[in-house]
Amino acid sequence: MVSIVPADEQFIKNHVTQPDNEMQSSFCLATYDGNTCIGYIYCKINEQEVLILELKTSDNIIAESMVRAALNASAGKGAVVAGCCNIHLFPLLKKLGFAENNGSSSTTEIRAEISSVLPDGGCKGCNK
Repeated sequence: MVSIVPADEQFIKNHVTQPDNEMQSSFCLATYDGNTCIGYIYCKINEQEVLILELKTSDNIIAESMVRAALNASAGKGAVVAGCCNIHLFPLLKKLGFAENNGSSSTTEIRAEISSVLPDGGCKGCNK
């Protein structure tokens, strides 16, 4: 059985390429098949925007599920927009509805409203 769970600080130190020193504004979800880690997604929340910084897995379906799980968790924390500047993730994120952010002064180059990516619009009933 595959599960996506919050990663602890030690997991982040061992796996994330460039962890954020301000742990309170970032989070990591790890994906396991049984006891085997098969991937993770690392994000940072800035007010109402979540930035997808890293995603590692070899399976595209798992990758999509990890993005949706991270967006749902972010919506529960008040984020309404998602962004990413990791060009390696653009093909996956475009399939989910992200679009290039032309003409903006933002450092994010691909963005989406969380409610347009998640079928139910995001975390309903979560504590914000």
